[in-house]
Amino acid sequence: MTVRRLSTKYLLASAVLVLSTVACGVFGVYTFARLGIVVAGTLNDSQATLDLTTRAGTLLEREDDELLRAMVDRSADDVASLDSQRHQFDSVSGELGSILVGAEELEAGRRLRSYVDAYRVATDELLRAADPPTALARYHKSVNPLLRKAVAECGAIREVNFREMQHAGERARDEAFRATFIVAGVGLIALVVSLAVARHLTQTVVKPVLALTGSVEAIARGEFGSRVTVASEDELGRLASGFNRMAEALDEFRRSNLGEVLRAKNNLEATLEALPDAVVVVKPDGGVDAMNRPARALLDRSNQDEPPGTWKSLGLPEPASRELVQALEGGTERPRADLTHAFAAGPDTALRFLPLARPVAAPDAGGHGAVLVLYDVTEFARLDELRSEVVAVASHELKTPLTSIRMNLLLLGETATGLPQKQREMLETALQGCEELATLTERFLDVTRIEAGQLQLSLEPTDLRHVIEPIAHRYRVRCEDAGLSLSVKLGETPHLSVVDGPRLETVLSNVLSNAVKYTPKGGSVALELRSAGDDDRATRIVVTDSGPGIPAELQTRIFEKFFRVEHARPSATRKPPGAGLGLYLCKQIVDAHGGTIRVRTVSAKGGTEVDITLPSGALS
Repeated sequence: MTVRRLSTKYLLASAVLVLSTVACGVFGVYTFARLGIVVAGTLNDSQATLDLTTRAGTLLEREDDELLRAMVDRSADDVASLDSQRHQFDSVSGELGSILVGAEELEAGRRLRSYVDAYRVATDELLRAADPPTALARYHKSVNPLLRKAVAECGAIREVNFREMQHAGERARDEAFRATFIVAGVGLIALVVSLAVARHLTQTVVKPVLALTGSVEAIARGEFGSRVTVASEDELGRLASGFNRMAEALDEFRRSNLGEVLRAKNNLEATLEALPDAVVVVKPDGGVDAMNRPARALLDRSNQDEPPGTWKSLGLPEPASRELVQALEGGTERPRADLTHAFAAGPDTALRFLPLARPVAAPDAGGHGAVLVLYDVTEFARLDELRSEVVAVASHELKTPLTSIRMNLLLLGETATGLPQKQREMLETALQGCEELATLTERFLDVTRIEAGQLQLSLEPTDLRHVIEPIAHRYRVRCEDAGLSLSVKLGETPHLSVVDGPRLETVLSNVLSNAVKYTPKGGSVALELRSAGDDDRATRIVVTDSGPGIPAELQTRIFEKFFRVEHARPSATRKPPGAGLGLYLCKQIVDAHGGTIRVRTVSAKGGTEVDITLPSGALS
C-alpha cells in the first residue's frame, strides 16, 4: 500500500515510535514489579517463619514449666494451664506448617511434630505416676530430653529458613539480571525500530527537501535548467512537481523575454542620447549608472577630491547637488515653474540650467537611485531678464506722466464743483484708474528693486495696531461697497514689532485687496491680530475670507512672480484683474522682516486664510 499523504507518514512513524516506547516501558515495569513482589513475598515468609519458630520454642518452654508445677502440686488449675499452653502451641504449629514450603523445611516440621507428640505422651504418663520423686527422676531421664529435641528442631527450622533466604536472594539476583538483560534487549529493539523510522523519514522527507533547496539555490544563481526528481505522491512530491513546472515556466520566460529586455535597454539608451537636455542616472550607492551626450559635454569637469565614477566627482553646482541628494533620500518635489533655482554653466558662459531630480526605487539595494535632468533654460532666462528690463524702463517712464495726470485730475476735482453728476463720476473713475495704474507701476518698481537687491527697509519699533487700524478703516468702506462684512480684532494689548510701516501697509493692502476681490457678495472677511504663542516672541496677522479657497497644490506657487491661480485653473468663470505681483511682493517684504507668510484653505467648502508671522520686540 502506497501512503500518499505526508501527514499520514508522520502519524504512522510516530505511532511506531510511541508503541515501541510504551511496550518497552510496560515490559520493564512488569518485570521489575514481579521481581519486587517475589522478593517481598520471600522476605515476608522468612520473617513469619522466624517469628513462629521463636514463639513455638517459647510456648514449649512454658508448657514444660506448667508440667513441673502440675507434677509438684497436682492441682486441677495447673493441669488446665498445661492444656492451655498445649492448645497455643498447636495453633502456632499449624501456622508454621502452612508456610513451610521447601522439602528440608517440611521434613524439619515433621520431626518437630513427632518430637512434640512423643514429649506429650511421656508427659501424660508422668502425670499418672503416683510417686512424685520417681516422676521427677523419670522427667529428667525421658521427658526433658524430648523437649530439648523439639526446641532444637525449632532452631533447625530457622537455620533451614535462613539457608532458603540465601537461596532466594540468589534467585532474586539471577531474576534481576535476567530482567535487566530482557529490558535492555527490548530497549535495543525499540532503538533499532526508532533508527529505522528515522532513516525512513530521512529518505522520504529530508532528502527531497534538501534536493528542492539545492534546486532553488541553483535557479537563484541563474541555472534555470535545474529540476527536482519526483519520488513520491505525497505533498513533497506535489511540491516537487509544482517546482518543476515553475522552473520550466521561468526558463521559458527568460528565453522569450531576454530579447525584449535587451531591445528595451537599447531603446532607453537611444532615448537618453536623443534628449537635448543633460540626463544623469545615479545608483543608490552614489555611482553614476548612465549619462547621455549633453551631460557628458556639460559635466566634463571632474572633482579630484571625490572617488571617480560617483556623482560627486562630476562637479555638480550646488542647486543640482541639493536636488540630487534629496532624490537619493527618497524625497520628491514638484517641478520648478520659475527660474530662481537655475544656475550658470560656468563663469564664462551664458548657458543656464534648471535642475530636476526624481527618486528611483531600488528595493534590492535597500534605498533609492535617482535621475537628474538639467533643463537648458538659457532662452527663458534671457527672456525673463528682458522682461524685467522692459518692466523697469516702462515703470520709470510711466511714473512721471502718471504723477502729472493724477495731480491735474485732483485739481480739476477741487475746482469743477459745478460739473453735472455724470461728469463728476467720470472724473472719479479716471482718478481711480490713475491710482490703480500708479500702484501697478510702483509694484513693478519694487520688483525691480528686489531683483537688484536694492529693497531698503526703514525699521522702527511699532505697535502693529497703529499700522492695521487705518488700513482696516479704508477697506471697511470697500467691503461695504462690495456687499461684504469685515470683522477686525486687534485686542487691547500693544503688539510691538520692528517693522517698516509703509512696507507692511503694502503687504496688508495686497492681502485685503485679494480677499475683497475673490470673496463673492454676501461673504465675510476677518482681520485678526494675536500673539503666535505663549512666549509672545512673535505676532500673527491673520486675514480670513469666505471665498473659493486655493487648491493645496497651488498654495506655494501663488508667491511666485507673475503667477495667478486663474493661470492654473482656467475653468474659473470670475477672473479679477491683476498682474500676479501682489503676493510675490508680500513674501519678499515679509521675508526681509525675518517673518513668514503662509496660505491655507480653511475647509472643504472653501475659504482662504493668510497667516503673516512677524518677530516681536524692540529694535536691537
